[in-house]
Amino acid sequence: MSDPVAEKSGFLKMYMSSHPDTLVAYAKWYGKVTEPITSAEMSAIDTKSMTLTCTLKNGSKKAVVVTIDPPLKGYDDVKPRLLEMKAISQEGLGMIKSPQITSFHLPSTGIVPGTFFYFFLPYGAFAPQRLVLATIRPSAFPALLCQPDRLQEFSVAVFPHVACG
Repeated sequence: MSDPVAEKSGFLKMYMSSHPDTLVAYAKWYGKVTEPITSAEMSAIDTKSMTLTCTLKNGSKKAVVVTIDPPLKGYDDVKPRLLEMKAISQEGLGMIKSPQITSFHLPSTGIVPGTFFYFFLPYGAFAPQRLVLATIRPSAFPALLCQPDRLQEFSVAVFPHVACG
């Protein structure tokens, strides 16, 4: 049985040649190369490993074999695994820094609507309907305030100017 990744390694090598920083990160993190690397090139890749040819700062070349563990199941696994390995290696080497939030300013245009939504919207959603209508415009709803129920005492106490007849 042939290796599905090795069969398409020509395309992968060509594609990865435009990502030298990623290849350097692979060599340093997974290949445990401690010498300064100026560039790296993918020489081969299959389901179990990739071979990188690294150019060191002193001009010499070094072949580095990076084991892919667990092995790739097929060609469709290559892209997600290489992206995962890139993220792990660059984060481990400190090549990616998380953004640091130094200050936060609340937008002044959001204070009034935010206050409304925080305080009054829940009240309108959970208060009894008659109570909400009466507090909005009590003179327009005298019949609601004068209906005999448990809210009548509250309505008369809060709105004494509305006469129930």
